[in-house]
Amino acid sequence: MGNLVDVSKLSADDAIKLLTSEGQQLYDKIKGRLSRHCDAELTAHWELGETLAKAIDASRGVNKTKYCERGSKLIVIMSRALGFRSETTLRNAVALHRAWPKKADYLKMCAMRGETGNRLLLTHMVHLARVSDDDRRTYFAAKALTEYYEPDDLLKLMQKHQPTQGRPVGAMPRVPKTVMGCVLAMETQAHRFVNLVDRAWTGKAFDLSTKVESLPAERLSDELVVAIDDATTKLKELQARVTRCRAVLKTAHTNVKQRLREILKQQKEEDDDNIVKLNDLRNAAARAKRAAEKKKKAAKKARQRKRVGVKR
Repeated sequence: MGNLVDVSKLSADDAIKLLTSEGQQLYDKIKGRLSRHCDAELTAHWELGETLAKAIDASRGVNKTKYCERGSKLIVIMSRALGFRSETTLRNAVALHRAWPKKADYLKMCAMRGETGNRLLLTHMVHLARVSDDDRRTYFAAKALTEYYEPDDLLKLMQKHQPTQGRPVGAMPRVPKTVMGCVLAMETQAHRFVNLVDRAWTGKAFDLSTKVESLPAERLSDELVVAIDDATTKLKELQARVTRCRAVLKTAHTNVKQRLREILKQQKEEDDDNIVKLNDLRNAAARAKRAAEKKKKAAKKARQRKRVGVKR
């Protein structure tokens, strides 16, 4: 079997069958160490998220500058202070704590195993944290374990079922390379956001205000208040960015129209100059033609006089 099958494509069960008794012992030893490392990593990230979430909650209102001078940028500033190139790691940690406020619930999902003992990795949990419904989160987790999904496979499944929540935390949009590409990207994103607001957030399909009014008492919590505050802050930041984008577009619009007018004016001046030059050339040609005809006539008269003189 080992000579006929591409070992890189073996399933976990088939790979285990190829191990000798000593290989099985080595497998159990490595798996145990990996499991302990994975458990420690998962727990450490949740605890990190808990610490940060409490700090964020405590630095609101009058206590905004409790931990840093720019309280609303605590995660960004802390990430730079810790040497991270981006704030993705800390944002992911906070997302884990927000999704599972109770550590026991978080560890319970971390403890889920597949038929062969396969488990959820930290990246799996970060993707699952973007799902707000507990039942759907459990469904996606079970699906990942049953189908042996890698984190990217789980993300694709989530995108298929809920496309608005599938983008990984911290992923950056593609930067346009041309002016037209930038303008088209801005138009596309604005149209997409308008559709989200009208259809998915405050529209007929889902109206947030109506849903909040009918929310059961057990679903009300300080975490929800914090999440609403966070969303409000982000929307204010978005509004500021939108205002700036509109100002940039307005300036760009004025600039393009002015430059087009200048180009048309320059083309008109060049055309006028060309017309003048063409007229000068035509006049010069006409004068040269008249001069040639006059010279020709004079030569003809001279020849006629000469012939008359010869006859005499």
